[in-house]
Amino acid sequence: MESPSDESHQYQHFVDDRHYPAGLVASELLRSEKNAIGAAMTNISRANNVIATAEGGLDEVSKLLTELEDLVDRSANEAALSDDERAANQLQIDAILSSINRIAGSTEFQGKKLLSGELDYTTSGVSSTDFADVDILGARIAEGATRSVVVQVTALAQLAALTYGASATGAGITTIEVAGRIGTETLSFGAGTTISSVADAVNAVTELTGVSASVTGGSSLVFNSNEYGSRAFAQVRALQGTFTITGDNDGEGRDNGVDATVLVNGISASVDGLRARLNSTVLSIDLTLSETFGTTPGTSSFDVTGGGADFMISPTISLNGQASLGVRAVSTGNLGNNSLGYLSSLGSGQTNSIDSANYATAQRIIRTAQTQDDHGQRPEHHAGKHHGGGELHPRHRFCHRNQPTDALTDPGPVRHERPAARQPAAADDPGSAPVNQQRFGDSQTAQPAPAGRLRFFFKA
Repeated sequence: MESPSDESHQYQHFVDDRHYPAGLVASELLRSEKNAIGAAMTNISRANNVIATAEGGLDEVSKLLTELEDLVDRSANEAALSDDERAANQLQIDAILSSINRIAGSTEFQGKKLLSGELDYTTSGVSSTDFADVDILGARIAEGATRSVVVQVTALAQLAALTYGASATGAGITTIEVAGRIGTETLSFGAGTTISSVADAVNAVTELTGVSASVTGGSSLVFNSNEYGSRAFAQVRALQGTFTITGDNDGEGRDNGVDATVLVNGISASVDGLRARLNSTVLSIDLTLSETFGTTPGTSSFDVTGGGADFMISPTISLNGQASLGVRAVSTGNLGNNSLGYLSSLGSGQTNSIDSANYATAQRIIRTAQTQDDHGQRPEHHAGKHHGGGELHPRHRFCHRNQPTDALTDPGPVRHERPAARQPAAADDPGSAPVNQQRFGDSQTAQPAPAGRLRFFFKA
């Protein structure tokens, strides 16, 4: 004899299967959605592994750049170094440059090169007369389509500018203080010194101040900052005698430059001098305008035609559920810029080697490369909405230094091996820390990715 509970179970089964087929359909839809969410979480975990591997290589490059600047700084102390010591420093520099190139070519994930430029975006129509540098950090592009980029300069960038409106200094000794973004220098002139001689004296110390001077119209002397933008300035004060300056904006003989006003696809970009940056849901870009384009209102356009790294991290496959990023090559021929030069120019026999004594330029190239490695080159995810209604958030910090290295020891190829079976993630950590396995030389380590690394997770 069947119990009442058995009869109830059979009745319920009968009702579910035969009288409510819509319930079965809903159940299958929920099952399908659950599988899609599981696949999305797997994709997110794999994307984290790719990014962690790329960051491992970038961290090694960053450490080598720090060692490189130290060598240049010490080599600039010429009077305290013998020729043999300078030659040894150059050999170390060459070894570091070689190591950077090797890391750029060997950092990979499952056979895919991550820092060789393979993940960089491709462009067409970029004008070399309008742009000194174009770095596409992220772009959402439909399959087979292109992303048009229209850059409009609506207000021009300016140098700081001060004017001395006489053809010579006054009677007696005139002493002035010239200050700029780099530093301050004091200059003294005899009675009636021509402004051309004053300009020569100011330009002789321009690397120490960041201020240059030129004669205009034969009867006035103009002091300019060497860089564009609001952070650049020029200040000229008379410490002895009379030296009247016009054009200052604070009554203290000081003037600041002006940042350009730039629109990218109609959206206001963040601008520092001639450098414009935009971070939107469809396009993230870092542009350095040429001096001609940045100081003349006008428009220039080009297309992003493809490339980059695309990660599908939403349960529903669509452009909105795609995270896209670009990583330029970090070889010595790509770190730096056209105006200063590239890291490769620090090698033996090159323009900025130790023998050239161009220490200031070499240091600026290295610092530019450090900025590119720590910011412009780091993998970044640009958040967007997925079809589930939640928001995809990045957690990121790109300045971890958790593995020691010797500047003269090449860390060797960085590869991501297939991870072991994952343990169930803790309930309160939807991102779950992926296993970050990297190989440096002959040693191999496996450790959870640091919490500060870039991680993707769903927020309901």
